[in-house]
Amino acid sequence: MSKSEVVPDRVLGRWAGYLDGARQIAADVLAPQAEAIDRAGALPADNIRRLAEAGLLGLVVPQKYGGLGAPGTGLNSTPAFGVHS
Repeated sequence: MSKSEVVPDRVLGRWAGYLDGARQIAADVLAPQAEAIDRAGALPADNIRRLAEAGLLGLVVPQKYGGLGAPGTGLNSTPAFGVHS
């Protein structure tokens, strides 16, 4: 699934890099561990660290609260990131 299939490039703008980062982490880190994470019922701290380092945890948090303030035009939902296909 390409990013343009979910959110048009004109909407993504500067946020496209975050989309790519989310896909990369989902494919390389989260997907291989999905069953173990489901069984444990918790996301490992290292995975949370990776998400934070990629800037994904504060992506849709308004800037006035210290986040990046990404627009809510679909970017705050997992399907928009295309991490599940």
